[in-house]
Amino acid sequence: MEEKDLIERINSGEKELFRHIINEHSNFVYSICVNILRNPEDARDVSQETFYKAYKAIKKYDGTKSKLSTWLYKIAYNKCIDFIRKKNNFLNLKSYLKQKDSNFDYQKHQFENEIVRDLISELSESDSALITFYYLNELSIKEISYITDDSETNIKVKLHRLRKQLKSIANKKYNNELQK
Repeated sequence: MEEKDLIERINSGEKELFRHIINEHSNFVYSICVNILRNPEDARDVSQETFYKAYKAIKKYDGTKSKLSTWLYKIAYNKCIDFIRKKNNFLNLKSYLKQKDSNFDYQKHQFENEIVRDLISELSESDSALITFYYLNELSIKEISYITDDSETNIKVKLHRLRKQLKSIANKKYNNELQK
């Protein structure tokens, strides 16, 4: 079923069809949440909240502004930031985003390459999300800009900086083995 038809049918009262949206996008929404929150249980909760909010707001979705997946990713991203703020209202959001979780175990549907996982885990959660959006989820700069409410130019600059940072991390961790 076409995405546009599906949304029209959901908005016409066939609410049970929303399960198709959940089935189609749950892995990516979860991966966004787990990359930002670094906690599988929190990520599951925020993923559920994301789909609940999307269900409640589906009538407001305008397919001309963004793809459904981009709209869902934006909701997930904002739900994660809200979660961090609520959970750590006494902490500065930036300092929380820089925390590392060395015991974090990536789910099997995520990155298969152990080296890439290792390198990405060295980044802050917000930087990890950018890399995931662009390289692994293959979102466009425009889509990432929409999700993060950051300018396209700033996204490009951040991605350029992150590529350099990942190269530097790879050089340090693997003693130049990856650069041969």
